[in-house]
Amino acid sequence: MKIEKANAGFLTNFEMIEECGRRFSKDERGEACNEDERVEEFLELVKEVFPPPPPKPEEMTE
Repeated sequence: MKIEKANAGFLTNFEMIEECGRRFSKDERGEACNEDERVEEFLELVKEVFPPPPPKPEEMTE
């Protein structure tokens, strides 16, 4: 019972993955589409918005 109350209103990881799958499987009009293409589009948007991470400092070699 305590676990149910603690999780009330929150999705589990599996539920979040299912929800993302449902969202990516439909286009803006609600019609079925290719999920892989949608994911690629999303990743391209993320790359446009967020700059690449700074280069890692090189470790000192002996």
